[in-house]
Amino acid sequence: MSTQSHILIADDERSIRLMLETGLTLNGFRVTSVRNGREALEAASAGKFDAVLSDIYMPDMGGLELVDALRGADPNLPIVLMTAQGSLQVAVEAVTRGASDFIGKPFDISTVVDLLRRLLEARREADTVPAAEPDLELTQAGLVGRSAPMIVVYKLIAQAARTDATVLILGESGTGKELVARAIHDFSARRSRPFLSVNCSGLTDTLLEAELFGHTRGAFTGATGERAGLFEAADGGTLFLDELASTSPAFQQSLLRVLQSGEVHAPLRDLVAAGSFRADLYYRLSVLSIELPPLRERTGDVELLTSHFLCPRHPPRC
Repeated sequence: MSTQSHILIADDERSIRLMLETGLTLNGFRVTSVRNGREALEAASAGKFDAVLSDIYMPDMGGLELVDALRGADPNLPIVLMTAQGSLQVAVEAVTRGASDFIGKPFDISTVVDLLRRLLEARREADTVPAAEPDLELTQAGLVGRSAPMIVVYKLIAQAARTDATVLILGESGTGKELVARAIHDFSARRSRPFLSVNCSGLTDTLLEAELFGHTRGAFTGATGERAGLFEAADGGTLFLDELASTSPAFQQSLLRVLQSGEVHAPLRDLVAAGSFRADLYYRLSVLSIELPPLRERTGDVELLTSHFLCPRHPPRC
């Protein structure tokens, strides 16, 4: 990375601009700062920048709109979004819109410097390495597709893999919800720990609670000894809960108290609205939500999927 990488800063708070200007300059960057997204676009059209650091909420064009505009000119430009109103929902939207990364305020200048250096180094390496085969690394997990809706899913998987938050995975039957759950696990720091799953629709409340929470001898018919539950067995890993919508309100209350991570089958929103699924559990589950597109919304992937199933080892060459 050149020590003279040119960084564009967009923030409506003068104190933030001054802090970033000073800190980045002392660390060898060239810096141009502006007050909002509109001014950032004008600066970008007048000169070349190596990376952009922008606040999300600004008057006269915010950071998300700025990402949309800049991505059209340079799809690979490193863009980091900042906000004092940080949440996983905001982070997911930032990544979905095309931001390279997301950082919450307040932050240390060293954190910003390290992040920019990583992004710039990754850009430099990408510019010097020949284009790879079009199939994405996530295909190793059984996920296939390069359409825009699937790219969004991949970015959300990457975001989810970086957190320990519960993840709500929605989608029609056959869209690959379990594959997404496994991909999140495989790309996370939990990959060396267990990935366990349970189909909630096939068990009564008593058996399901015993399966998840464990049981003691005599807790129910056939319980001849003590057994640890899947929550304990999956400690440090991932627990995948399929068909959670089929469970009773009583079980949902038990789950709400010990919830760690899981996958839930649609249509939970409708069940919440109808009063047949606990709203508080739904919102606890959906800290981070991934909705899988049906094939009719990603027709550009039909040929790739056909090749994948007919020639699974080398689909692009089949």
